[in-house]
Amino acid sequence: MSLDSKKLEELELACVQFYRSDGRTSQAQFHDLLTQAQCSVEAWSFCWEMMQAGKPCEVQFFGATTLHTKLMKYWTEVPVEMQNDLKTKLLEAIVTYASGPKLVLNRLCISLSAFTVYTIHEWPSAIQDIINLYLPNIDKNTQVWIIYEILAGIPEMANAIHMSVQRALVRSELAKHTGFVMKCCEQYINSKVEAKLDDDDLPVLQNTAKCIKEWIMFTGYSLIECEPLVVALLKLVKRCYWDSVTESDGCMSSDESELTSACLKALQCLMNQPDAQKYSASALNLMKLFLQALTDITRNEWKENNLNEDIAFSIYSLFITSIECHSRVILAGITSDSREHYDLYDKLVQEILFCTNKPGIYPVEESCSILAMGFWYMLQDEVLSMGNITDRTKCIAAIRPVYSHLVKILVRKSQLPTEESRKNWCADDLETFRCYRQDIADTLLFCHEVLNEEMLTI
Repeated sequence: MSLDSKKLEELELACVQFYRSDGRTSQAQFHDLLTQAQCSVEAWSFCWEMMQAGKPCEVQFFGATTLHTKLMKYWTEVPVEMQNDLKTKLLEAIVTYASGPKLVLNRLCISLSAFTVYTIHEWPSAIQDIINLYLPNIDKNTQVWIIYEILAGIPEMANAIHMSVQRALVRSELAKHTGFVMKCCEQYINSKVEAKLDDDDLPVLQNTAKCIKEWIMFTGYSLIECEPLVVALLKLVKRCYWDSVTESDGCMSSDESELTSACLKALQCLMNQPDAQKYSASALNLMKLFLQALTDITRNEWKENNLNEDIAFSIYSLFITSIECHSRVILAGITSDSREHYDLYDKLVQEILFCTNKPGIYPVEESCSILAMGFWYMLQDEVLSMGNITDRTKCIAAIRPVYSHLVKILVRKSQLPTEESRKNWCADDLETFRCYRQDIADTLLFCHEVLNEEMLTI
């Protein structure tokens, strides 16, 4: 069933007016009309007509969005015998829009992701087929971008889609393919990281890192198996950062910054998995790799008004998340007979001290120091609640010098800037700084739990 040409023209006009309208009243009116159209059975037909070449980009985008909406909410309207035809049309549309507009291409890719989730049991080779997808007359980078856009969308759609099957069954089915997906991502990153990265490589690699993160969040990935992938991601972060700061003005481009952030978020998700605490030896080894790869970057960015605050923020977030998720095994380094284990604890704590002591005034000159406040509460709480008196005494003795140094840092960071400089602050910055000083006051109370009267002599 399809719309007649007059109704289709009216709908296309409403679509253009909706996206180009400045008035909220008229936009709301068009929104209701377009939403009703998306809910109709005819939407399965007119969405393809709207995506034809020569239509305004707003109409094409609405057509792709309508298809995505229908797949998400009205999958039961698709007859089984029509599913293969739908997949073929989706792939043809992806080829058509491979050169843009990117917004339309994105909607088509995640539409195929949604299709894959619904048909994963009937299409068991779906993941392999997508990875081996060949799209004619499309350059290699665009092909790989599309593949990872589709793959990254599969876990997202499995979480968001209105599914008639149990989500747990889909997760179980997708989990069978996680190792394969991770290996493909790792191999692609390694193929790129050995050579100088071109600008065209960055969005593709960003999609690869996003794909890793989404699959880890949905299906999980064992810490025992992930070291080669972690090494590849760390190499990519280092390559992207050092190429940028040594060959340009020292400031990473937005694409470079987004890529390193995506890689570090993927690593953060890996360490933050619900069952990650079961693999303490692997967690310690991964944290050692983080320190080896990333501390040179944090040292290089340890300055006021640094040009790459985002990467420093992401690295410190990774360190803190890793320690908080594996606090007990890290603290065991204090009482461990292993010098290597103790050194790992010491280096991690020193990194968090550096984070707290980031040069500049928060929040206008630096954004990192606030990240560490929760860590200092967690550390003293873990130590003071230890059941073994001998271990508790040894740990308190070990963290006392750290908290003594921390007090000096916090007192300095809480100092009010000059009234002259505060005149240039906006209201949001002033309120953020007020809350920051309150967080420092709370953290100083935790310091007192460790130092007691000694704190008054500092």
